[in-house]
Amino acid sequence: MNTLHCPNVRRTVATLLLLTVLTIPLLATATAFKKICIFGDSLSDNGNIYKYDFHILPKSPPYYQGRFSNGITWAEHVGNYYYERYGMKVYNQSVGGATCWLHNIFNKKLPFTLRQERDGYYAKTLYTTLFHKKQDTLYIIWMGANDYLDGLEGKMTVDQTTSKTVGKIRECIESLAGKNGKSFLIINLPDLSITPSAAESGDLPLLHRLSTEHNRKLQLMVDNIRQSYPALNIHIFDVCSMMNDALNNIDDYNARYGTNITVTDQPFWNGGYTVMGAAPDKEALQEEVQKDIESANRSKKTDSSMLARMVANSPALRAAYKVAKSYEMGYRPPMDADSYLFWDYVHPTRVVHKALGGVVIDFINQYYTPTN
Repeated sequence: MNTLHCPNVRRTVATLLLLTVLTIPLLATATAFKKICIFGDSLSDNGNIYKYDFHILPKSPPYYQGRFSNGITWAEHVGNYYYERYGMKVYNQSVGGATCWLHNIFNKKLPFTLRQERDGYYAKTLYTTLFHKKQDTLYIIWMGANDYLDGLEGKMTVDQTTSKTVGKIRECIESLAGKNGKSFLIINLPDLSITPSAAESGDLPLLHRLSTEHNRKLQLMVDNIRQSYPALNIHIFDVCSMMNDALNNIDDYNARYGTNITVTDQPFWNGGYTVMGAAPDKEALQEEVQKDIESANRSKKTDSSMLARMVANSPALRAAYKVAKSYEMGYRPPMDADSYLFWDYVHPTRVVHKALGGVVIDFINQYYTPTN
């Protein structure tokens, strides 16, 4: 007997076929996004802290219009691409010096943490776009470097520090998922021991351990998120391998990304205020920064003491401040910045940002679905 001739079987098969046809477009658009929101630090900041600190940091020139580099960031390359093709709105919540968790060195007054960036996004989308659909947003998180660059805090161990940092990233993901966020792109950390800042501090082994352990736990966390929240589309972009490729074989890197980098172990801004021995200790630096802020902050809307403390205790912001002072002293590097991997002791040059932006765009187009 041919079971397909039975009415009940035919109806069942027809129903299954109909459900399959109806499900295909749902699956295709399940991870579609119409907006992008970026949480990050100085590697992604498009001028946010520059507005907040009255253009004290990063000084322009020599930095480019509030970016911690000599050009726009990778995040802006990504945002520009999707805006030009899809008219896509991009929320960039990144703030230079931001950390994943609140560190004691700031006496619990630091306003720039991952949670604060997230809360700022919630407030922004509540009042400016009442019907903002968070399930239509791709969330990109690249944080953690500032939690490690100054080493361990107090008696905390590598395990405790990395667990706390990765845990805060997970909290942010779960909070956004709780508000119907569906698409997440998490970027791991480059090996922080490769930065000129690490070579200057002598903390290479510790920073290597922190970076490696962070990335290992980040992968485990994302794997667990996939199991706990199967409806989410979440992936890790491996920037660590990309930066290691640049260091291990710069010729291949140049050929792949159309760059002409020849110097990978020194920053472009490698002189003036730093090498002349004029760089003060943190306490003296804090006093100097506070005077600069108070001079520019005539309206007194900003807590100059808090901001100065933040600069003095953040390797990324200290690097930017020292470059600004070198520029004021008349120091000018002798070579073209595009031949360098690093712009200052922490941040990459514009050509690295452009290459990174292009690779991230390819990654997004592979794993997510942009739409109008």
